[in-house]
Amino acid sequence: VLTGLPEGDVYLRTCAECTPHDVAPQNFVNKYFDNALDCNDADSVSVSLNTMTQNQDFVLEPGATLTGRIVDQVTDTGIENVHVYVISDQCNGTQYSQADTDSEGYFEIPRLPAGEVYLHVCTQCNGQNYVEEWYDGNGGTRDCAKAQAIVLLPGLEKDLGSLGLEPGREISGIVTGSQVQGIHISVHDWDSNQWLGGWDVNADGSFQVPGLPFPESGRYRVYMNSGSTYYVPQQ
Repeated sequence: VLTGLPEGDVYLRTCAECTPHDVAPQNFVNKYFDNALDCNDADSVSVSLNTMTQNQDFVLEPGATLTGRIVDQVTDTGIENVHVYVISDQCNGTQYSQADTDSEGYFEIPRLPAGEVYLHVCTQCNGQNYVEEWYDGNGGTRDCAKAQAIVLLPGLEKDLGSLGLEPGREISGIVTGSQVQGIHISVHDWDSNQWLGGWDVNADGSFQVPGLPFPESGRYRVYMNSGSTYYVPQQ
């Protein structure tokens, strides 16, 4: 029973991992009312003062679990604190869950729905100097459109084994001027202008863009932008 709710329309969501500290999290797929995985598909529930709103029921399926290990492609050692997340579709879609790798590079993502999902290894999420990639079943890809679907079964664990990451290049520097707040650094391939990575400038004007792949042209193009203003690219 939920009490103290404001009058009007509200939205309900289960939280299988929100258990007391002495109780293990439950491995069920979280849902919004009414039976929705995406918040955009949720139905509102109308709440009135001094009135009990009943029969707002949930039916939860056992969650699938995705496991694996993120390793350095060169040394084959595990990489700590790499952020990985699972979404419903290539490139976009509903983000189901996420995790950071442990001290030996292992990750475990429970409470996933059955069916096809996609895995993204986001090295820039935690500032890791490795090239981020999507799982494609064959060494990884930077192109989300080439990501391979992972088929999960309800209540079962699927292990992806070791996923190797390419060590990245890094560009750093200092932006000078009276106003550096809000400036973003964007790195592209010099010839194709393909986006390769980016980072926000710090308050002191310094910046550091990690996890860059080696550009096909052999040269980078660096942009600074603040809102709609773009500065001259630097080679």
